[in-house]
Amino acid sequence: MESDEGRSLLSPKHGHDDDGPDPSDLTWGEKAVVLALMTSVSFSTNITISLVLPFLPQEINSLGLPGQLLTGFVFAVFPFMILVLSPLCNVLARKLGRVPLLYAGVPLQASCVVVFGMATELTKSPTGVVVLFLVSRALQGFGAAMANLAIFAIVAESFPESLGKVMGFNEVIIGVGFMTGPVLGSLLYSYGGFALPFLAASGVLTLSFPFVVAFHRQHEAKHELERERERQVEEARGSGLPRNFGSDQAFYSAEEGLTPSSSQRELGMVAGDGGACKPGGGEEGFWAQVLEVVSWRLVLSALVLLIGTGAFGWVETILSLHLQDDLGFQDKYIGMVFAVINVTYSLCGPFVGALADKFGYKPIMIAGLALTGVSFVMVGPVSDTVGRAFGRRDQVVYEVALLALFGAFQSLAMIPTLPAMKECVPGTHSQHKINTVVMIFNQFQNCGLMFSPPVTGALAPAIGWADTMALYGGLCIALAAASASFFGAYGGKAPQEGKLPRTASYDATAPLLVPSRGDPAQNSQNSISGSFSRSHSLQSPVVMGFSPMEERFRKRREQGGDAG
Repeated sequence: MESDEGRSLLSPKHGHDDDGPDPSDLTWGEKAVVLALMTSVSFSTNITISLVLPFLPQEINSLGLPGQLLTGFVFAVFPFMILVLSPLCNVLARKLGRVPLLYAGVPLQASCVVVFGMATELTKSPTGVVVLFLVSRALQGFGAAMANLAIFAIVAESFPESLGKVMGFNEVIIGVGFMTGPVLGSLLYSYGGFALPFLAASGVLTLSFPFVVAFHRQHEAKHELERERERQVEEARGSGLPRNFGSDQAFYSAEEGLTPSSSQRELGMVAGDGGACKPGGGEEGFWAQVLEVVSWRLVLSALVLLIGTGAFGWVETILSLHLQDDLGFQDKYIGMVFAVINVTYSLCGPFVGALADKFGYKPIMIAGLALTGVSFVMVGPVSDTVGRAFGRRDQVVYEVALLALFGAFQSLAMIPTLPAMKECVPGTHSQHKINTVVMIFNQFQNCGLMFSPPVTGALAPAIGWADTMALYGGLCIALAAASASFFGAYGGKAPQEGKLPRTASYDATAPLLVPSRGDPAQNSQNSISGSFSRSHSLQSPVVMGFSPMEERFRKRREQGGDAG
């Protein structure tokens, strides 16, 4: 197999063996559109999420309300809505397709950001302002749930063999967006007041919409090509034989025009964009689809995602007070420490993605979680020992260096999680399976973002910074050890016994007597052995030139003749 080293994200891949869309069918330009869609939405969404960090607590305090408490609720409602509504988005993706989710999700987010920024102008009631904050943020979470599920499912399907690199690249963009938000928010807030940062952020989100349109046009063009090929199939079957029967051109055009997807869709065995893969064309229930992909491997990988994502919220919720009260940081330097975490996380993203693609997603993910736990212990109880032994100045340098390493360790733990979950799914990876995996990914990721801030906010005042960090660090190390034991003993990938190789592009129910193309000597050998074409692979359901339906009809007719 060709090595992945030195291969660009946009290079076509060969040797794909899933029965889903072959990524080698995507051109360089089509892959570029998918990447542009992913990065533009990720960048703009994370700007809007982090924009309010520097000034929202003060703004709520100015209304005579508890700013820190309500800011926590405002932040928590966004991932909460993604967590709750991801199953609904998966159902919508099955019913409507992914493109409508993009058309709804991106404008909904942009509109909600405007409402959030104009809340103080729309009502003068402090309670009404907070209600608008919560409602607009919740609806923005709904828009993000739709857009994220569609985009990550598209990316997982378009880059199946380099998904780690793509996710690493996306984490760089997320980090840049998360770092840009507070800086942009502070500058615009000081210059134009509360509304200006949100109007600007809404404009940035709107700039990603042309990529949605570009992807839709690309998507429609490929479907139109597929529909044209299916029309060719119908014409070929309706006329019985091609007009130029007997010529090589007739044989070759028939072989290329008859695709597995067209014939199988007619038999109800393969779903289109909105159906489910079920004989007879019926739709599977939601829980049936979930149970189809869920396994202990996927759940364990999802738990690593949950605890790893929760680490961010755990440390960042209490870090500012620790830096200010325990280490004597000035306000203007606290933001720089937060930036250090995001910078190292983003810089490591591409390298971690390439590393995971080469050495495996599970080992890198587990190593990252274990190192995250170690860094928490080192920055908690061990840091107190360093401070007592060497003084506060050295303790500050020590903790900032460890927080920088924490960002790098988080990239190891987080970036491989989606491809690690995807490889836990047995069998072929249909669109609906990928949608369901991405839904589970979104739920566990946002559950981690949702649960850790209130828990650590309650624990830190009670037991202190050091013990709070040590507690979560121990949890990370324990889960990493358990995951390594189970994956080491039973394997990290779902068993693929009985999986059949991918067939070439031809109709699985077409007659076998189609001459093979290529080397004449090989064709001659095939004729000697009785193998007329590639249709003799074990995957083909054809028996002596009859489709399964034709074979059953022939047998019934013979049985009826015998009885007579």
